[in-house]
Amino acid sequence: IRYRTFLPLKEMWTMYIEDLIKFKSLTKESLPVAAQKLMEADFHGCPITVMQSKCPSYIGAYGIVIKETKNTFVLATPEDTVKCK
Repeated sequence: IRYRTFLPLKEMWTMYIEDLIKFKSLTKESLPVAAQKLMEADFHGCPITVMQSKCPSYIGAYGIVIKETKNTFVLATPEDTVKCK
């Protein structure tokens, strides 16, 4: 897996989420709707850093989501490896 292969997907996800959530026009009143949209969003292409995990070796892992299931994300990392969390 080559990390750079997924960089265009990351760019598309950034545009998708900005259009979905409309961060620039968020207000206190619109936060619940934005939170619901975020919970239902597609995360393929999302750049993430693992902040908490039952498996300590995953904490701090960074990558682009290349697969999303109910309880896990599969990440392509800048080191051209795959991590599951």
